[in-house]
Amino acid sequence: GQEDSTHQAPDDLLHSFVFSDFFPVEKYPVEFQSYIAGSWPLLKPNLLGIETQILRSLPDHVAGLYREHMGHMMTANCYPPLAEFERAAEGNTRLSEHPDVSLFTVFPFGMDEDFEFQDRDGEWHSAPDTGTMVAFPGYLLEWLSHGDIKALNHRVRLSANREQARYSFGVFSIPGRDAVLSRPLASTPDQFERLSAQSYFEEYLSMWDY
Repeated sequence: GQEDSTHQAPDDLLHSFVFSDFFPVEKYPVEFQSYIAGSWPLLKPNLLGIETQILRSLPDHVAGLYREHMGHMMTANCYPPLAEFERAAEGNTRLSEHPDVSLFTVFPFGMDEDFEFQDRDGEWHSAPDTGTMVAFPGYLLEWLSHGDIKALNHRVRLSANREQARYSFGVFSIPGRDAVLSRPLASTPDQFERLSAQSYFEEYLSMWDY
């Protein structure tokens, strides 16, 4: 329910705390500084290992962008018990459908069946309940591949248990604000189209009207 949020709809039923590689630890509330300074660096090698494996199957320009311009952002989401609300988000969800702004999104602590994803035919499916790391493509990979690799459209459904809170943690690989993104032109692959990171973020956000 954050009206000023740029990564969720105003009527979504969750609260988020976000931190990233792009700002020093001292910029964040003191309650989070010990985790950011201590546990976050321990988690990063596992994330990088998964993403590096994925990059081996992708074109060279994607790997080059990753090496030169990517950082990471973690979003920690708290979904309060539904009994606290008299409404539901659009589409009868806790978190409305969307692709992520990222190149990749990694759930380092797994996911549950309330996470739903859309297949290429438009059908929705519940994710398996797993405690292992899960990775999927974001909108930046779709942009870089001219749509050959689709970002995973996903949402969080309303839980049957209205008294139960839910927590999730996602890590986004995203470009720094000063980065310049580039991709081969679809018609002439030896030439490149370039886009500033700021313009990319604006393009991503333009998909919604809130």
